[in-house]
Amino acid sequence: MAQTSQKSGSVASELIRRLHQTHSIPALDENVAQLCRLTDSSETRTTDLTAVIMRDAALTSRLLAMANSAAYRPRNPVKTVSSAVILLGFDRVRQLAVGLSLFHKHAENIRDKELYRLLVCAYCTGIFAMSLARKIKDETPEELFVSALLHQLPCLILFNGFPDMYREMDRLIVHEKQNIDRACEHVFDTRYQDLVAAVAEHWNLPEPCRFYVAQGSAASEPRRQAVRLSVEMADLLFGNSPAGPQATAGVVERVGKLLLDDAFSLPDFVGAAAKTDPNLNTFFHLSEQDLTMMARIAEWGKVNSAEVANTLTASFEQHAPQDPAEEPLIMAHFLSELMIAVRNKSDVNTVLMLAQEGIFRCIQPECVIAAFVDREHARVQGRLYAGRRLGVAAKRYSADLAETDCLAVQNLQASEVVVASAKKRRIVPDDSLLTELDLDSVLLAPIRVRDRVIGQFFLGRSSGASMFSADDCLWMMAIAGHVAMAFEAPEPAKSS
Repeated sequence: MAQTSQKSGSVASELIRRLHQTHSIPALDENVAQLCRLTDSSETRTTDLTAVIMRDAALTSRLLAMANSAAYRPRNPVKTVSSAVILLGFDRVRQLAVGLSLFHKHAENIRDKELYRLLVCAYCTGIFAMSLARKIKDETPEELFVSALLHQLPCLILFNGFPDMYREMDRLIVHEKQNIDRACEHVFDTRYQDLVAAVAEHWNLPEPCRFYVAQGSAASEPRRQAVRLSVEMADLLFGNSPAGPQATAGVVERVGKLLLDDAFSLPDFVGAAAKTDPNLNTFFHLSEQDLTMMARIAEWGKVNSAEVANTLTASFEQHAPQDPAEEPLIMAHFLSELMIAVRNKSDVNTVLMLAQEGIFRCIQPECVIAAFVDREHARVQGRLYAGRRLGVAAKRYSADLAETDCLAVQNLQASEVVVASAKKRRIVPDDSLLTELDLDSVLLAPIRVRDRVIGQFFLGRSSGASMFSADDCLWMMAIAGHVAMAFEAPEPAKSS
């Protein structure tokens, strides 16, 4: 038995390798890879996670939609990634970001309506798993979201790489009523669970993100049941498994046992799950009523569920190829958020995180660096970086205060916002960072606390982008002023 399992795992790994070579399985983009690396580091800060998420407008929009959903019930609208991190906590945001990134990576180039149906099915599987997790009072429902999503992605990969063979596997499941492991082994010579493991290994996903199919007594563990049952429910709705009264009754009975709910209703459950996640309607044009209807059709069993799902997701040609547009954000919102943070005496890192996000998302530079003068008042040194390029160290932005011919030093002395050409002015002594980022124009805004300048914001735009405007300068003056207040010590009390 162990030898058979080992052979299946080897075949699965080789199959994934071949699919990667033919570009049928996308490589993780660097943002997702960095999110996974952050998972493994005990020194990761929320600012690090926020900076990675902000680089992807589609991921930012989906994460904010999730944070504002009924599932999390925020007291006030969540408009910033920084706020989402603070509200949800590092682990939840990390899991959601990884799951949404994996999903978005597959959505980028899909044109075939069958593939798109499988993609939406995968996302719904994750939503169902998260809803089940909350009902069983699981503490990490986001992990189940990622696990359930990951379980469905090999279907997309196989269909994309071997469409005829996948259709044969699908026929065995839907018409011959074989389980997915047996059908996959018949067509691809490997079990489906081994393909799931091979995909997770190929992407080097951290352990909390991986779905593993339990055997024997371990399969009854509630978290594993929740993932498996979410897959079964989604497959019924989207036509990946045989529907009808008998099939749906079996799934309903198993879910009812998990939830200790004899009156469990599949249509009510999937409708409620859809209601908790605005992404379904905003990005995939599926409403609560759509999923409820799909569940009732699956229960009825007289109509092909796959055809119904194809019809409901047919608008993908207009919407899937483009990134969802980020909601326009008014800089005044960030200024009010900064003021609230200062008034509540939030730590300086929280204030800087909000400021960096406001600058990056509203002024839209290539990069923004927060730099500060050291204790000896000898150098200005970059401390925080946010930008489109990965792997940039903020400390590379540095200047000795004696270097008075550098614009960075002059800006600290003049205490005014300045815009200049990066290729005509000497910004810092070592211009390798500016050259590497191909910056054409820069904006420097000093951070002034009472009668002294303690640092500055450095913004850069690359060649081909517009120069910074007068409005950009005004906004930066306001942001720098708000940040400065976080550094101000209270005035000493006057003696009477």
